[in-house]
Amino acid sequence: MQDEITNDLIDYKFYCFDGEPKFLIAQSDTLGKYFYSLNWEEMPFGWKKKDPNKINKPTNFNELIDLSKKLSEWISFCKS
Repeated sequence: MQDEITNDLIDYKFYCFDGEPKFLIAQSDTLGKYFYSLNWEEMPFGWKKKDPNKINKPTNFNELIDLSKKLSEWISFCKS
């Protein structure tokens, strides 16, 4: 059986300061926007959520953190 393909992609935006990611936004059209720490704990601020199930941590999360560091290495503030 094939996995179902959906149009609801999840976007991850890392907020980096001096090459270090500090937190991120994970968002989708149906689930809403969530602020997470780098320990994947929901931050105490954010926008209205659409789904109480939240967004699951991606399996390649550590790789995403490493890429964010590389992309923002020479920038004082970057949203990658």
